[in-house]
Amino acid sequence: MNRIGITTDRVFAAPRASTRWSRTALESISERLLVLSFVVLSVLPAVSSGEGTEDTPSVPARVDLRDHPKASFHEGLAAVRIGDRWGYVDREGVFVIRPRFQHVMAFSEGLARVKLDDRYGYVDRNGKLVIDYLYVPAHGFENGHARVTAPDGRTGVIDHSGRFAPGRPDD
Repeated sequence: MNRIGITTDRVFAAPRASTRWSRTALESISERLLVLSFVVLSVLPAVSSGEGTEDTPSVPARVDLRDHPKASFHEGLAAVRIGDRWGYVDREGVFVIRPRFQHVMAFSEGLARVKLDDRYGYVDRNGKLVIDYLYVPAHGFENGHARVTAPDGRTGVIDHSGRFAPGRPDD
């Protein structure tokens, strides 16, 4: 076992105090680090996107809309469920927003209400989170406002920027 606790030989052992690194040893370590970096960077996108995990099975780039007869288009996108997660496809069946939500609703005034970790937030047509996951429950936008219940139990409305106002829009 070496000073960093690895029992395998010729990995990345720390040198003894009296040992000097040779150019060949440094080149060897540099090559190994490069290979290790490549492997890590190749795996990270799949892990960070949730693809292939138990929560989100591998998602195809496109779906056959005939397999989703209840898919209803609003503002050019339709909600589609893959496994236990929801996303949005365009009219060609190509995922515009990959399935990652527990629940979704139709787009209204450019935003869709989506649920993640048992809270609702709002995303735009590119899947960008516009209003954070703060609300339980939340409703779709109508006339520039959406009715929501804040985490502290207050009910009110939010505008497209997420600004909360207690009460109803006509109060």
